Amino acid sequence: MYVARVRLSNIRGFTGKRAVDLALPARGSWTVLAGRNGSGKTTLLQAVALTLGGPSVSRTLVADFGGWLTTRARLGWAEASVVRDESDALTGRGRAPKGELVLGLNWSRPVQGGGERLESLRPSMEPFKAPSAARGRGTRADGSAPDTGRSGG
Repeated sequence: MYVARVRLSNIRGFTGKRAVDLALPARGSWTVLAGRNGSGKTTLLQAVALTLGGPSVSRTLVADFGGWLTTRARLGWAEASVVRDESDALTGRGRAPKGELVLGLNWSRPVQGGGERLESLRPSMEPFKAPSAARGRGTRADGSAPDTGRSGG
């Protein structure tokens, strides 16, 4: 499988105009991340790894997600779209996904209450749900189509 697209919003320094929407080149191509120290190269790679691993694996890889949400952000998300290669030998039950498979994680900060400062609260991590039509593409890991925001009829 190939990672075809990476998207991050409100994860560490990737917020607003610095949010990531990276379409990666065709199969078999190389992508090089270059930048100054502290520019987010490691955060981007860690977010991709966590996204591909899912919530249960992510919790074993990162002990504390306290610093993952951008300061004062209530919600953040990371998304990776993967595409199956013809040479992939998939095993297990069910059918292989057709087209893109959208994987991701959502982080949310608990609602402020009882005099607690928003910055001091630890975010929780949930399985991925596309919150808007702008993010919905491909097929989710559970096999469902992303929410397009449109009603059927």
